[in-house]
Amino acid sequence: MDILSFSPSIDSNIISPDLVDFFSTVKASNGVGKIYKVLYYGQSIIEQNWSVKVSDYLRLRFGAEVFEFANSAIGAHLAERLVKTAESDVYPSQPDLIILHVNGSHFSYEKLVSNIVKFTSAELIIANDHVTHPGELREFTNPWLIRVTNLLCRAIFFAFRERRMLNWRSWINNIFIRRMAYKYNLSMIDVRYNWKQYVLQQRLAPVDLTVDGAHLNDIGNALMERIFVASFDSVFAKIGSEGTPKYLEVSAEGFVPNDDGSFDFKFTGTKIELVLGNVPTERVKLLIDSVPPTQMPGGIQYSRSTHFPGTNWPVLLRVGSAKGLRVQGNLSFRLFNFSTDRKEFEFTLTINDGDQISYGNSREGFLVGDIVVAPDDWNVSHAVDVLNITLPDEFIVSVAGYSVGVDELNAESYTSGQRSLNGRIVLLAQQLPLARHLLHIDCLEAAKLHSVRIYSPQAR
Repeated sequence: MDILSFSPSIDSNIISPDLVDFFSTVKASNGVGKIYKVLYYGQSIIEQNWSVKVSDYLRLRFGAEVFEFANSAIGAHLAERLVKTAESDVYPSQPDLIILHVNGSHFSYEKLVSNIVKFTSAELIIANDHVTHPGELREFTNPWLIRVTNLLCRAIFFAFRERRMLNWRSWINNIFIRRMAYKYNLSMIDVRYNWKQYVLQQRLAPVDLTVDGAHLNDIGNALMERIFVASFDSVFAKIGSEGTPKYLEVSAEGFVPNDDGSFDFKFTGTKIELVLGNVPTERVKLLIDSVPPTQMPGGIQYSRSTHFPGTNWPVLLRVGSAKGLRVQGNLSFRLFNFSTDRKEFEFTLTINDGDQISYGNSREGFLVGDIVVAPDDWNVSHAVDVLNITLPDEFIVSVAGYSVGVDELNAESYTSGQRSLNGRIVLLAQQLPLARHLLHIDCLEAAKLHSVRIYSPQAR
């Protein structure tokens, strides 16, 4: 069962030209300037050790200081839940590369993918699942054959329930995920094909690569690492000497200020950054569409909520917003008066340790000001069912609302900005509506502006 002797096939992968372009840009930077953020997201499989090994390989290939890796996966959370937690786990950090391995409803899967494309400028790699059932080694991969056998199975449902389950897993892994890659111009790593090839060549059973029929043992982790490394190598073989950035950069050299020294800049995009060539000589106020950037949609983000003790599972999957504007500061939910099965409860909400307290319960929707919590945003029942975890009679769940972007340029925003070859990069706003916007800079000369960077999903 020597993994090193196995040569994964990369022919069934889908490699987006944008992914090649991304790594060309990384190579061209030669470790100078931008640090590229890589995020692993999904469930327990992508939490396993193979993802650490893949990160080590990328560091070895490009340098230890080029990438910043994070893994925000949550075990036993299907796409239906991850589409909620992504609001705190994925979009605020604006990764440059996301590696996604997710199971669950195909409707929620596509919603998650489309939101990542809409709310970030990240390059996205999606991967299908490994096989866990002997029947999957000879599964149907032709969409018409799957459809016909499903229709036949419905006529004699009980006799062919297992066949329908196998067809579903085959459809979502071999057809649906591939469709997502083509639809959204993504890259796809075909884990499933190579997994079947290895198991068949070695005359193993799928369970031999797992510890419990699903999660990977040492051999399974090594095989997953091998598939990803081979897939990345196929991308690296195509990279050029320079890449095309995922943004439009407009030099400030030709900018002409208004009579009062201010400057107005029209742009269409969902994210905007300023590159400052030097420290601003005074505090320079900024507006987007006549509003401070942190008051725009996406200007305030919510953190992942308090975890269940001993886990990384959030008690509250998301906090919604009625008008797209969030509350800055601390939201403190006090859970109490639990039902006998510990799945339902009442709660109070206190904002920024203030005196105003709002009451709600887990059975009904909650709306106070712009804060929205739906019954299925709570994760308590799921934790009881899956982990048999129960909370104490009183439990505090905290969510932090923090600003993303800046409302003025000053010495602090300059020094905290990320280094680049031309100065410091300062994020103004992200997750803006894809529309025409107007940036107003109070004093162009004092801003010491080198250029403006505009990001848009249309770049895909």
